[in-house]
Amino acid sequence: MIGYVVAALLGLGSTAYASIAKTCPSTNVCYSLNIPDTTASSGSGDVYFQLSAPTTYSWVSLGQGSRMAGSNMFVLYTNKAGTNVTLSPRLGTSYAQPNYNSAAKVTLLDGTGVSNGIMTANVKCSNCQSWSGGSMDFTSSSGSWIYAGQPGSPLNSDDTSASI
Repeated sequence: MIGYVVAALLGLGSTAYASIAKTCPSTNVCYSLNIPDTTASSGSGDVYFQLSAPTTYSWVSLGQGSRMAGSNMFVLYTNKAGTNVTLSPRLGTSYAQPNYNSAAKVTLLDGTGVSNGIMTANVKCSNCQSWSGGSMDFTSSSGSWIYAGQPGSPLNSDDTSASI
């Protein structure tokens, strides 16, 4: 496992500009984040992010927070056929498998899918400013995000509560 590492993805400077950040902790495993101007200035609204990894990963995830417990997480894996992706919003309640979060308002956007051995999710989250167990201040000049991944056989599941 890549491990749960705090990623300094947010560098919210002036609220007059959208904040875009990207990190690639491993070859072809990348996480990108976009906080639009309106969200950064008001503290609420849509945020956009992308997770991508080779299909030689069982799953990858991006989460809001500084540790797994209390985080708002988004887990990506290939669908049952291995031709598309499943995005599973989850809540981290401890250092154990996170639970599916049915309250998450996430939308998969164009460009999501599997292509040339890379699974990609382009995501709009409409309620990422707060979740059961935590919140994030999008007007702040910084924020904490975590990421993780599991190399290995593709999960290939349509179940958003699949065991990781």
